[in-house]
Amino acid sequence: MRTTAALAVTALLTFSLALQSCGEPPRTAPKGSGGTGAVQSPSPNTNASTPSTGAQAQGEALRYAGEVVLSGAIADAQGQAAVFVSLKPRDPAMARMPILSKRIALTDVGAQRGADGELRIPFVLTGSDSMAGGPALTSAQLPGDVDVEAMFSAEGGLTNSATFPRARVGVEGANVEGVRLELTGN
Repeated sequence: MRTTAALAVTALLTFSLALQSCGEPPRTAPKGSGGTGAVQSPSPNTNASTPSTGAQAQGEALRYAGEVVLSGAIADAQGQAAVFVSLKPRDPAMARMPILSKRIALTDVGAQRGADGELRIPFVLTGSDSMAGGPALTSAQLPGDVDVEAMFSAEGGLTNSATFPRARVGVEGANVEGVRLELTGN
């Protein structure tokens, strides 16, 4: 009787573990680690209906470039003032956490004054600006539709960011040039 119960429990546990790993590729240890250290999962396939093949699984390199234009009093901000440029999912349920993000000080060497006193700050976001760290992200890891967002911070940090001036624009693809975000503030 005990043997039958033990076999039933073992079979049930084995079955439940098999169900939990369905559709997920096996995890592998980092190369050169000798099998020790952190475990890495392969990049997820963001399009589950299409099986991934070599080029599809890797995806395109991510690059979003353009400028943030500040006008009004925020264009003259001093001290630690900065602009945060981020790539975020368009889906409101996922849009809180950026995929890529970069802090650019208003004193950055690339910042230039325009004819009307506006401050133009060029930016380039790449897969290396990932919020998750690790290897550079590719288009295969994007969650679908994405937006580029710029947010101004007078203190140069993200405390109380809900009140900061921001602008957001939708982008299509993994390599987009000419993104323009305009921020005006007192």
